[in-house]
Amino acid sequence: MQSLSDSPKGYQITQHFNPLARGGSLELRDGGLVRLRQIHIEEDSARLVHEGDKTLVDLNRCGAPLIEIVTEPDLSNGTETGEFLALLRRSLQFAGISDCDTQSGGFRVDINVSVCRGERVELNVGRSRAARNAVDVQAERQREYSKPETK
Repeated sequence: MQSLSDSPKGYQITQHFNPLARGGSLELRDGGLVRLRQIHIEEDSARLVHEGDKTLVDLNRCGAPLIEIVTEPDLSNGTETGEFLALLRRSLQFAGISDCDTQSGGFRVDINVSVCRGERVELNVGRSRAARNAVDVQAERQREYSKPETK
């Protein structure tokens, strides 16, 4: 299978090394903190649309600036992830930063799940419920994959 780039340039420009902000946190209902590593600007990528055995590339948003919020690895399950994303979304809406409309790309989430050392899988989702379910399914898949074989 041929790999498709989500940018016609083949790379993405990011402000990762000169972020707008570092630090901060959001508190979950149970008192747990989700620490924010940094907030930076980067350019949006294209949208890949998979239809059967074909992949279409929608370049309409490619190159547009977006804000990326990077957290520390403080979330340990799908429930916490869903709660954090709902809280983050409400905070961004309340502050007038974004309408967080998932259909127009106003709120998208890239989640890295790593249960086993050395394996990290990135999930791209838009809704808190989808994130919660995806994290739990991926974590279980990784746990099953990492179990030693019994003979």
